[in-house]
Amino acid sequence: MTTTREVMQGGGLLLVNKQEGMTSRRVVDRVVRRLRSSRVGHAGTLDPFARGLLIVLWDRATALVPYLQEYPKTYLAEIRFGRVTDTQDRTGQVERETDASHLDPSDIRAAMRRSEGWIEQVPPPFSAVKWGGQPAHKRTRRGERLDLAPRRRFVHRFELLDWSPPLARSFIECASGTYVRTLAHDLGRALGPGGCLESLERTGIGPFALADAIDLTSVETLSNEAFTGNMLEPALALPDWPSITLDDDETFALVRGLVGPLCDRRLDDRAFRALDKYGQLVALVQGGRAPHILRGFRGEPA
Repeated sequence: MTTTREVMQGGGLLLVNKQEGMTSRRVVDRVVRRLRSSRVGHAGTLDPFARGLLIVLWDRATALVPYLQEYPKTYLAEIRFGRVTDTQDRTGQVERETDASHLDPSDIRAAMRRSEGWIEQVPPPFSAVKWGGQPAHKRTRRGERLDLAPRRRFVHRFELLDWSPPLARSFIECASGTYVRTLAHDLGRALGPGGCLESLERTGIGPFALADAIDLTSVETLSNEAFTGNMLEPALALPDWPSITLDDDETFALVRGLVGPLCDRRLDDRAFRALDKYGQLVALVQGGRAPHILRGFRGEPA
């Protein structure tokens, strides 16, 4: 019988619907058991209480992680106004609680619009951000008070979908590195009564949608044929990047780190997916007068 390892030895991607109550690492560990690959990672951590789309990658495809992380992410977020917690979400200790039923939807929408665009965001104290060489959450749990520096982030959209006091259901599209729980916390502070993130579901990462993901039960129970049918080849990881198809000589050169044959193409000054004649990803290439390889994905010629 053909194994999943034999089907896609060069690596690939799998869209997984992470359930609430488990870490992103735990999801990866369970996929590892099915793939029997020791080199597996993911693009974009989800907190244990959050659910939704997680992209798992293995073998050479793990080199795509930094490029996938550049994609904006979309979320359905439920915000509880009138409650402030030390973690900025419902899992933390309540620091303050007050009535928020007086909030008007128009005021909430206006505050959300003010949170769009470039913002300064202080990472939450319970986060993996390094401070003094250690994750902030470890130092915070020891009772230390941290002075974390604000970071510049971009919020594309922040929209109110429903207001049922004290809960506001919202849609968020934001750049990588944005803390949605901090958005909720800061929004509550701006409106007065405070707020925290009640629930979070990631619905998309760039061109990839939660609707196309499989759950962990399927990862473990699907037949090899059905399971591999859900895998995506590395060539499909960046569908909005333009592609070029290499001839045999160009493929032979690129897998050895040589870009000379590409100079004759006079490529535009942008990044390309370089594919062999079979449509397999050979490299990511930066075009221009002096093209160069951004990342190679093959160690031997086709």
